[in-house]
Amino acid sequence: MTCRGRIEPIYQHLFTGKALPGPAGLVRHAMKDNSGYGQEVFFTAERDGNTPYAVRCILPATPAASTSADCQRDIHAGRDLVVLYRFSSQLLPQWQAIDNAVATFLNDKLVPPN
Repeated sequence: MTCRGRIEPIYQHLFTGKALPGPAGLVRHAMKDNSGYGQEVFFTAERDGNTPYAVRCILPATPAASTSADCQRDIHAGRDLVVLYRFSSQLLPQWQAIDNAVATFLNDKLVPPN
């Protein structure tokens, strides 16, 4: 099950506080301190004609402390294939372009099942 698929049955019960606006149309969800995800933040978005977007991030204290792997997203890419990719939280405003680029790459490179 991908991150998106775990939002409603699992993670939603671990959210705390009010959902807040995030960058570029994302919705930010804080996690309960005792959830095991206390330092992580989830960002979600509804997308017309696509499955909802979900990514989890450990946001740095300052932008300068950001790494190339602050955020993690996994997507279902085939019958038995889930692709995990990571990116800097500084790139969250470009989440749509990143996700489209990953989807295009996978569609171009994966061999269709027989």
